[in-house]
Amino acid sequence: MKDYVKIAGILAGVIALTGFLVFFSWKFKKNEDIGQTASGRQLGDDVVATYAGGEITAQELRTYINKMTLRYGQHEVCEKHNYEHGKCDPSEKCETHPLDSADSYRLLLRYLIIDKMTDRWIREKGMLAREDVTHRLKHLVEEINLGSLSGKMHSEQLKPDRLEMQQYYESHKEEYQNRQFADVEKEIEKLLIAQKQADYIPKYIEELKKNAVIERNYELLKIPEPTDAEIRNYYEENLKEYVRAEAVSAQYMTFQIGGNEKVAREKAEKALSKVRAGGEFGKVAEELGVTASTTEYLEKGKTSSKSAKFLETVFRYQRGEVTPVFKDGETLCIARIADLVGSGQRTLDTVRGDVKSKVYLKKERAKMEENKYEALFSVHGKRFTVQEFMREFDELPAEYKTQFASFDAKKNLLDQMVVKELLMEKGEDQVQDKQEKEYREDAKRNALEQMLHKEEVDEKISIPDNEVKEFYEKNKELLQEPTKAKVSFIRVTIGSSDDERKKAKETIEKAQDSLRSGTDFATVAKKFSDDWSASQGGEIDQWIYEGASRLAEYAEHGFHEYVFALKPGETSNFFEFQNYYMIVKLREREDARPQTLDEAKPNIVKYLNASRHEERTLQMENELMEKSELVIRDSVLSRLFSAESKGHSGEPRLQKESRHNH
Repeated sequence: MKDYVKIAGILAGVIALTGFLVFFSWKFKKNEDIGQTASGRQLGDDVVATYAGGEITAQELRTYINKMTLRYGQHEVCEKHNYEHGKCDPSEKCETHPLDSADSYRLLLRYLIIDKMTDRWIREKGMLAREDVTHRLKHLVEEINLGSLSGKMHSEQLKPDRLEMQQYYESHKEEYQNRQFADVEKEIEKLLIAQKQADYIPKYIEELKKNAVIERNYELLKIPEPTDAEIRNYYEENLKEYVRAEAVSAQYMTFQIGGNEKVAREKAEKALSKVRAGGEFGKVAEELGVTASTTEYLEKGKTSSKSAKFLETVFRYQRGEVTPVFKDGETLCIARIADLVGSGQRTLDTVRGDVKSKVYLKKERAKMEENKYEALFSVHGKRFTVQEFMREFDELPAEYKTQFASFDAKKNLLDQMVVKELLMEKGEDQVQDKQEKEYREDAKRNALEQMLHKEEVDEKISIPDNEVKEFYEKNKELLQEPTKAKVSFIRVTIGSSDDERKKAKETIEKAQDSLRSGTDFATVAKKFSDDWSASQGGEIDQWIYEGASRLAEYAEHGFHEYVFALKPGETSNFFEFQNYYMIVKLREREDARPQTLDEAKPNIVKYLNASRHEERTLQMENELMEKSELVIRDSVLSRLFSAESKGHSGEPRLQKESRHNH
């Protein structure tokens, strides 16, 4: 059902196919000698298989296999042209996508049946009649059409020819220094396309508008401003909305317990002593290498990022007091109370802006509901109602809704929708190519499959806490927090020439001499480093992890060797890493330790979700195969395989129906 299953199946090759098919062979009923359906109807010689309610011909299977191998097998590396498949001849091996056994045909037949049974399931569920589904498919088609229009625009109108690019290169040679035209050709092409686009697109849109029949009814968007009486009435009817809860403004530090609560507590108590002795909260945190929050406004009884335990603690203290060290989950905390605000009724004057917005929104919704079937605008006679407009508006992100809240802004949004419709029409005209139409239908089908999959698989998976805990207890030794460090560094780019290397080495040696003479690391970094971090004294805020992933460790192992050989406060000698000379100072280090349950939980849930997802997907596919009552005519399938096997160098071959762009 899912595309990734298909991809995995196709690319797995014959090695896994035999065993796979033995496992599922009991599902494939054989009826090759009968040549008729259960009802007695004679089957055609080209029928490869029958299933509940239909049959599969050799041509249908051939077309499906071609489509699947084109879609998922087209990026093989070509021996002659590497990844430049546009230069490949259709007869070349990389373009033929061979399948080398009747069993591989049998597997793809299984995928075809699952697709057909999935289509039937979608129809039986009535998904195509659902408003949310049709709305999503509408947007999908719009994206495809606009993408097609954009692609044609770039290839036919905006793409500069070679002569134009060469002329630009000759007139800007100084900018490119010693780089040859071939080295900057793609860069110039992008630049010229961007320049043309800025001029061409507005003119193109204006031309579409000029030749279109457009009607707009802006008055349907106009909402009278709320009167004072309406504002006061709403406020008095909704007094409970405007009760001020008891609140506290607090600043806090947190200390991760990790595997050693004693060390974390010592650090927290040290911070508390410094703050109570008059130390500035933020500076104390900086000295100890932890982060202090900005002052946060926390309301009692309201949803907050802080735990109930944290809120309960801070509300026990008065303005100006600092809490003792307290435990909150897997962290230790101290908090300073900046201010306290008692509960009470907010006056109308203090909340007038909010009340006015809510009254306006209420009036707007009432008017839109009253006129929801009225045409807000039309393009070439095609009507777009107020209801359609408001649905588009409601799908905007919150920040855009704010931007388009006023009448003038909504007029602007309406005009943008008109332009979009004009482009959509043009895009629809462009989708005439058979392959593009097939692509659009495939995209719609895939979207339906994804929606079905979400409803029948994703939304039915839940991982209870007791299962997470059980997994954690069984796999504690594997769930490790790697060694990590915070560093500052000085980086000097070596360059590509001998002269550049010599200058880079002189620079890093000067930096090292300055450090040895006692100059502060941050001062030296600002003077000599060419990394973006130079402006902040070479300081990198993020933790650097040892062995966080195999790929990362492979790429960064040389750097890690120097970092993790240092102790906190130590500075390395300069060393070469990739194309840089570097000097590193280790500011903070935490050794590897077992993860706590809270730290491990997100990854455990992710793993169990993926495992459950795979199980449920396979279960669904097997259920669909059971319902399909598939009967394969092996003699017809073998003939098809034999006929297709006479292609490329004696290997099984699937000819492309048409050239496909890579």
